[in-house]
Amino acid sequence: MNSASDIFRMLPSDWGDAASVALLTDLTNKIESFGGQPSEDGMRTAQEIASKSVFLVGPLADAAARYAERATDALTEIDPRTVVNFAHIEGALRRVLGNQVMAEQGWRREIWTLCVGASGRKRGGLQLRHFMQATLDYRIVALIRGWLGHNGPVSAQDHDYLIPLRARFAWASLDIAHLLVAGSGLPVDLNNALEDLHRYTHEACNGQAWMVGRLGTIPLSSIGRELASNLSTPPGALAGTSYEQLLTTRRSETHPFSVVDGIVVPARPEAAQMRIESAIFAYIRRETNQNTAALAMEYATRVVLSEVPGMDVHQGPVHIRVDGNNPGETDLFASGPSGDVLLGEVKSHVTIEGEATTDESYQRGIGHMVAQLEKRRIAYERGEEIHLMDGTVLERRFRERPAILGVTLHEYSGALWRAAAASGTVQAAPLLTPVLAVVDLQIVVAAMTDARDFFTYLDLRRRLFRQGMAHACDELDILCWYLRGGAIACSEDLDRAEGRHAILMSAKDVPIPEQVGPAPDSSVEWRARLLALPHVDGWPHGAGA
Repeated sequence: MNSASDIFRMLPSDWGDAASVALLTDLTNKIESFGGQPSEDGMRTAQEIASKSVFLVGPLADAAARYAERATDALTEIDPRTVVNFAHIEGALRRVLGNQVMAEQGWRREIWTLCVGASGRKRGGLQLRHFMQATLDYRIVALIRGWLGHNGPVSAQDHDYLIPLRARFAWASLDIAHLLVAGSGLPVDLNNALEDLHRYTHEACNGQAWMVGRLGTIPLSSIGRELASNLSTPPGALAGTSYEQLLTTRRSETHPFSVVDGIVVPARPEAAQMRIESAIFAYIRRETNQNTAALAMEYATRVVLSEVPGMDVHQGPVHIRVDGNNPGETDLFASGPSGDVLLGEVKSHVTIEGEATTDESYQRGIGHMVAQLEKRRIAYERGEEIHLMDGTVLERRFRERPAILGVTLHEYSGALWRAAAASGTVQAAPLLTPVLAVVDLQIVVAAMTDARDFFTYLDLRRRLFRQGMAHACDELDILCWYLRGGAIACSEDLDRAEGRHAILMSAKDVPIPEQVGPAPDSSVEWRARLLALPHVDGWPHGAGA
């Protein structure tokens, strides 16, 4: 994995003047020495970086705009059908400076942008090379701006670029997508279509057919092809749109495929393989309505929780009266055999991809949900009755203090794993309420041995972020910390850290074969696979290493 200084050296010589280059060299060296320091030294270094980096805001913004304009211009010369043969793209990439960044981080929106935004007639050649160079230059500048904290908190686009990458697993995404379909009331054939499209996408992205321009030789059923069409953006459909707009539109997530001359192309491979639940959720909403899609999300979450051994999950919302005018409808109510109880809310609000998670968007997307949960927790603890939707009153046989959990469809630019001090906003991560994206909930649940194990994890996660000085790259890092140390050791970690220094979770490197590998057969197998993951080379070692 490349370090900050390695990434900096990949910038083209024209990105800034001599003074800016010298300053950036100094700051990247400081960033590399920042990780793992005691809090007092770390805060001094962070303050120095913040005070000096303001002088780079203008030069880096100008460089990003310049590279984006170059990419936009190149798109007017390239034939969008170029994407049918990946060898053209790979050949152009090999000839550009910084191509190892793409090899390490993987493709994001670049191929999709080329497919839907191009309007020319040339396949391959110099213009494609110019486009690839501009996209790499733009990505490297985005990485550096993210490291320096420019423009406040990072956006979803920037978070995808930050090292190390957010780890995703194709099996978890596919499981959630199937559950969304099951809860939507749409025809069951849609699940068969989804399975066939997933198989096709896996072979296209991990085999050789795409590399030699023979995607059409991969079998795909008529129902799979129809689903792909419904999740597609036609080639050249967004021609004339600026490169930066193409990068930040949510359409690359909700429509990650393109059908080019009858051939299905997974134009955004990472979304088509490992974020397919977002595209399926958007499809359900288009085919039905927002309420049906939200109910499907709640159904999927309940089924996932039901997979925890010993967890009793009510298959519908309950009411815990908050006050005279608020019946306190609560999406999730579950209990364990030892009397543990879980109250939860599910949020499927659609964020704008590329929009930074600010205080305002955080409050709109997560803060309101957390406030609702807190009211229901207080009502539960003061002894309010628990009513099912038909009016039946549940007997209270549970602990006085419930665990609370928020579940979201989206990741909110990584705000779910970074404390406020590390993200640049007042409320960029929930400090008292665990909030997990639904695919992350699936990953966590698969590793749990029983309900008590799950409740212990939630409690430690709550304690981890309560102090406001925790940072993880994704939920996987937190889960591996818990699995490696165990409940007692993790609790001792928190006792030692609380109020004194930050906890940086060890970042795990997930190889492509693991990301696209099969679903685990048991929690024992899944734990073993997770604990075998190496630490990201070049990233500061932290808890759970």
